[in-house]
Amino acid sequence: MAISQSKEGNLLLGTKGEGLIIVKEDSIRQLTTKNGLAGNMVESLYVHDGHSVWVGTNKGLSRIENIADPVEKLKIINYDTDKGLPSNMINDIIGFDNQIWLTTDNGLSYFTADAFVKNTGAPPTYITKVSVEGSVSKLIENQASLPYNQNNIRFEFEGICIPCRVKTRYRYHLIGYDDHWILTRNRSVQYTSLPSGDYTFQIIAANEHGVWNQASSEYHFSIKPHITETIWFRVLAISALSLLIIIIVSYIVKNTRKRARRLVQFARLEQQALSASMNPHFVFNALSSIQDFINRNNTVEANEYLVKFSRLIRANLEATKKSEVRLNEELKRLELYLSIEKLRFEEKLNYTIEVASELTSEKTYIPTMILQPFVENAIIHGLLPKEKEVI
Repeated sequence: MAISQSKEGNLLLGTKGEGLIIVKEDSIRQLTTKNGLAGNMVESLYVHDGHSVWVGTNKGLSRIENIADPVEKLKIINYDTDKGLPSNMINDIIGFDNQIWLTTDNGLSYFTADAFVKNTGAPPTYITKVSVEGSVSKLIENQASLPYNQNNIRFEFEGICIPCRVKTRYRYHLIGYDDHWILTRNRSVQYTSLPSGDYTFQIIAANEHGVWNQASSEYHFSIKPHITETIWFRVLAISALSLLIIIIVSYIVKNTRKRARRLVQFARLEQQALSASMNPHFVFNALSSIQDFINRNNTVEANEYLVKFSRLIRANLEATKKSEVRLNEELKRLELYLSIEKLRFEEKLNYTIEVASELTSEKTYIPTMILQPFVENAIIHGLLPKEKEVI
């Protein structure tokens, strides 16, 4: 590992594969080939005049000016066999006065520190080819409008820098897709599966001394959205979905109401069937009682029994036409029924009908024939089997 120190007190560490490490009191910075260093295998270091640092690598010699500047502002100049060095493997560096001495794999070399004049001209950069889905696109007025399924694009470019053609560095940026400039030494870049939108591809190049273009070469293009990404399709889809939801909700509500109507209808039919199907035992017993009165020549009671029985039958038939009646009407039918049973059982059955004070029989509605079946069952199965008088 090569170690040195700059005039500002920065510790310089040359690594075997990780480039140059610059250690300050509050930060650590790294320089590699990505930042413009000649190579990442640093063999030697030499600090010249306190500000410039010479870095010997396995791929040439780098001169870094103003080492105290931030990494992105450092100016790096590289020298190799194309510039006159006997070898790119720089084993050691030493300086005398304004002379720089190098030991390389091919011998000793020296030169004055100012012998190499910096190239301040940035290489012009051109986009040479644009390929869409593997086919070359015609550059029509530097503008292209592509279908949504032609979104794999390749750009090829060239920076005109004769002294550094092999080592030309490029920076590219696709506005609308990339967040920052990207450094590369390749002369092409591929974008795949680009989403719909408007784009501008920019490319710049740097010469062998790190001087970059100020104006980029650009290519503008756009990718049309898929039909499912268009506003009108989304509006249509939302409308269709809303309509479908309305239809489903309407269907559910309709079925629920239909089911409710059926349940109500079924309840009414059940109630009507219950009302119409007067207890056959009661009918049979009533007719038997009338026959008994006639056989005993008790025409008065027979007529009274027959009149009440016919009135009850008529009242029940009228009630089957209604799903609900006033409480006072139902009580009248109940009174008629109990009076008939009283004629049959005589003193064995006595009764009274009481209505709670909080109920208004003229305004209170109940289901038709709801009371008589309960009272009838109570009399037949609960009270009459007893020998004593019942109420």
